[in-house]
Amino acid sequence: MKDNHTNQILSEMRKLISSSLNMPLKEKETLQAVHISVLKMYFNAKEVIYNPETSEIQLQINDPESNDIFVKLSCENLEELLYSCLLDDAKSIYFYRNMISYCNMKYSA
Repeated sequence: MKDNHTNQILSEMRKLISSSLNMPLKEKETLQAVHISVLKMYFNAKEVIYNPETSEIQLQINDPESNDIFVKLSCENLEELLYSCLLDDAKSIYFYRNMISYCNMKYSA
């Protein structure tokens, strides 16, 4: 069962994701780092490339038993994908809390 703190952090991440998709282009480019970070954490990817023109996401995932695996995803709804990638374990919540704090400091100044 998730506690109130975890629910609050996840709610703030959803707000951050939603607002980042509706920001002006200059700020949106900066906040794509938030999207990439969420995808990297969820997929345990070394690299994530998102092409908004084609709605395609390319992932480079480390496979200890072989070389890196390259995966392409077609993404019709980036917001829903990012929401579904939010994890509620302690490590992820700590990471999200720091990301929220960073974005709040950067965009409130």
